[in-house]
Amino acid sequence: MNDSDSPAKAALPGQIPPGDLCIERANLYIVVVLHDRGIADSRTCTDLLKQDCPPRRNAFLLYDNSARSSIQAIPAGWDVHLDPSNGGLSAAYNFAIAQAKALNCKWVLLLDQDTSLPRNFLSGIHVNLAKMQGHPEVVAIIPIIKAGDRQVSPLLPKPGRESSFAGRNIVVSEWVTAINSGTCISVDFIDELGGFSREFWLDYLDFWLFKMISNSGKCVYVGEMVLEHDLSVANMNRVSIARYRGVLAAELRFTNGYLTVPWRLMIVPRLLARAMKHLLFTRDKRLSASMAMAAVSQIGHLCRSVRKRR
Repeated sequence: MNDSDSPAKAALPGQIPPGDLCIERANLYIVVVLHDRGIADSRTCTDLLKQDCPPRRNAFLLYDNSARSSIQAIPAGWDVHLDPSNGGLSAAYNFAIAQAKALNCKWVLLLDQDTSLPRNFLSGIHVNLAKMQGHPEVVAIIPIIKAGDRQVSPLLPKPGRESSFAGRNIVVSEWVTAINSGTCISVDFIDELGGFSREFWLDYLDFWLFKMISNSGKCVYVGEMVLEHDLSVANMNRVSIARYRGVLAAELRFTNGYLTVPWRLMIVPRLLARAMKHLLFTRDKRLSASMAMAAVSQIGHLCRSVRKRR
């Protein structure tokens, strides 16, 4: 954003002055996507300020999707882009890729606002990047993500239900899925895809990304670092009906556009099972009704597909 529009930059404790930052030496571009959250209220941002990795090795971007930004003092060397129209994750990541290319950074680290990062997280990323220099087939480096005691990333997708991926410090050629936050992605690979898909501007962008990696015959490196993440849809009692309807729409769009027939069939009983579960255990029964309606919609889609083939 223009200097006239920017919040005043102020060096925070432990940060180097703006004039001392040699951005040309950075080889990792880090983007944190914020929404209705300031820096001090973001676990990701506060943890980034405590990293033991030299700042000169990284370039930082805060991409704020808030209608009214809550960002005040900006850490020295961090850039900010305001997007009050809320272009979602896709717009934020594509902007970050363009900025990384301009700085000749080969990798972009994607981060949400609610991920807890250990102090050695960034230094660990750089260690893994060095390891992967001899593995051009690897286009993504991912950590282990937990929400409480449950591993939510990476997962092995199956038509019935995803299962946790147990491997650590391993190059994986099979299709695994991982959440966006904590993923380090190759700029060249995203460039080859033509950028992040605008079809999944918010939800299921991570599923799309890792499916594209698999379809392209590329690999993922699963490290051993464990991060904690506040998954927005983990507690259904905190999810608005409008928000979850958006998730369901993206799920069906991804399933029908990128997966094979067995997946398109299996999603129907899965949606119905989820509808029954939330009818029993979720306060807002409209969530259950939305899942049942999504199952009916999918049945209609499958019937239309059969008729077209005749």
